[in-house]
Amino acid sequence: MAAASPDTIRAVPIAGPVTLDGALTEPFWATTDSIDDLRQREPVEGSPATERTVVRVAHDADARYIAVRCYDSDARFRFPDTGALSRPLNGAVVVKVDHRLTP
Repeated sequence: MAAASPDTIRAVPIAGPVTLDGALTEPFWATTDSIDDLRQREPVEGSPATERTVVRVAHDADARYIAVRCYDSDARFRFPDTGALSRPLNGAVVVKVDHRLTP
């Protein structure tokens, strides 16, 4: 098996239910590996991301789960009671899955 590069994350095997609600409240999310040293494509390709983004990956027998938590440092656009964003985010996260690394 090829060694993982710094920009590679391995999916953590999990057992138990996963709720697809965006909350990431299942205990396994707190123990999975993460990547947060992401690079942007625009406006300057290869520059550090302007906002923190954390990616985590898990899997069970039926599916792969990819969690992307996007932070926004501009609090003017947050609802004060929940902290949720009150505006749409403009951006994309590209996920490439290399099946050669799958055991």
